[in-house]
Amino acid sequence: MSGLAFAALVLCLHITAGESRQFTILEFSQINVTVRRNAFLSVRPSAVVTSGSWNFNGRTIAQWIGQTVSIDNAYTSRAELFTSTGSLLLKSVKMSDGGEYRVNMVPTSGSMTSATISLRIIETVTGVAVVTNNSTPLENLDTIALSCDASGTVQTRTWFKDNQPIRENGRIFTSPDRAKLTIISVNRNDVGTYKCIARNSFSNGAGETSVEVYCKYTAPKTDGNSTLSPGEFALCVFVVLLMSLCRATCKWCLRC
Repeated sequence: MSGLAFAALVLCLHITAGESRQFTILEFSQINVTVRRNAFLSVRPSAVVTSGSWNFNGRTIAQWIGQTVSIDNAYTSRAELFTSTGSLLLKSVKMSDGGEYRVNMVPTSGSMTSATISLRIIETVTGVAVVTNNSTPLENLDTIALSCDASGTVQTRTWFKDNQPIRENGRIFTSPDRAKLTIISVNRNDVGTYKCIARNSFSNGAGETSVEVYCKYTAPKTDGNSTLSPGEFALCVFVVLLMSLCRATCKWCLRC
């Protein structure tokens, strides 16, 4: 084979290989941003692009041909397009900006290709509070449920008792989203301060409450023939009055 024929063959193979290379767009599939921050929808085409567009909820918010850019009127003050890569910058995002953004690109050679980026808007965690369904639970009788309420986007919740992580068991457990802590048949060991920390990728907040456990007063049993002496009766009356006065700090059960 002559040198000229060999060179022509190499050139032909090179052109064929170039034509078979598929045009692609490299992107981050999901971006998380807090409210009022900027969101950079970054893309990187594998070849030179002549034109393209960005679409959101069926609306074209930006498009370009060469260096000429057109941005929808609703986005002119807070959207910026970079024609070198086709990336889009959204400024001071709000909750309604969350969703899927689709970019279409037309390369200098080849067919149009699309890519999708999911933008998730995260609200700052605020107003974390722990609320109980029973503020006066009786020992060995009542079950209590503590709820960790919060505003904003909560991704995780962590529970503590007296600043120590709570270990779940058959009697103490949380709901699947850890928004509720349940304690079955409370006892004196459950007395303490319960804290919940709610978090997301950008912020966190904490709330807490104190849990007291009260004793159950059981009246004396009689068989109908037995009676209380005046001294026993007076003692029982005294105990009842004492229990009503110091119910908030009672840690033991009394029986007449």
